[in-house]
Amino acid sequence: NKIYKMSKIEKFRYHYNNCEQSVKTYDHLLENSDILDIGSNVGFFSEAIIKNVNYKSIHLFEPSKEYFNYSKNNVLLRNCSNIFFNNYGLGDTNSTSTLYKSPNDNIGWNTFYKKDPMHATDFIDTMNNESCTIKKLDDYKIENVDFIKIDVEGFEDKVIKGGLQLIKKFKPYILVEVGWGTSHPDWGGCLKIYNQLFDIGYEKVDFKSYTEDILFKPKDKK
Repeated sequence: NKIYKMSKIEKFRYHYNNCEQSVKTYDHLLENSDILDIGSNVGFFSEAIIKNVNYKSIHLFEPSKEYFNYSKNNVLLRNCSNIFFNNYGLGDTNSTSTLYKSPNDNIGWNTFYKKDPMHATDFIDTMNNESCTIKKLDDYKIENVDFIKIDVEGFEDKVIKGGLQLIKKFKPYILVEVGWGTSHPDWGGCLKIYNQLFDIGYEKVDFKSYTEDILFKPKDKK
């Protein structure tokens, strides 16, 4: 008999449950919304939206060609209407950068950041490298945005900085995995960007010293 070898993506499938729990937590904000899934990886968050919410549109952004192709070939995502796939990362410049990808089965550990307080200073030496395109969210052509999810392993401030004009225009809810919290290697730069969100009308939040998901809520949408 042929021995079946489980792919690393199938091994990571349990992470879908975390995405689905997050979607169910914020389903009242995702319902009938135009949604940006930034750092979409293999598409679990978008898949959970499709299975649990009546959305208007979902726009996925994933820099890794490998994981982008997996999500685009997902039968559920491919056959649903108003799903838009973008094979590039988002940041504060239009450029090309190296994405450092986990060499093991942790497909969620991919980062443009060369510093990580949870790993040795030379951690990138053991990572797989992929050259990826980065664009600014402000340059993305879209008529409306209600909800943005950002999960980009420490690069979240760059994503927000490159999308501040779009955020000012639409005032969406923004769910951010704030990598390493106040322990971020460039916390000063991150805090500067988060303060800009507060300045344009988002509720202030208290940051912890560890990674956590934070919902940035526009005051005028209470």
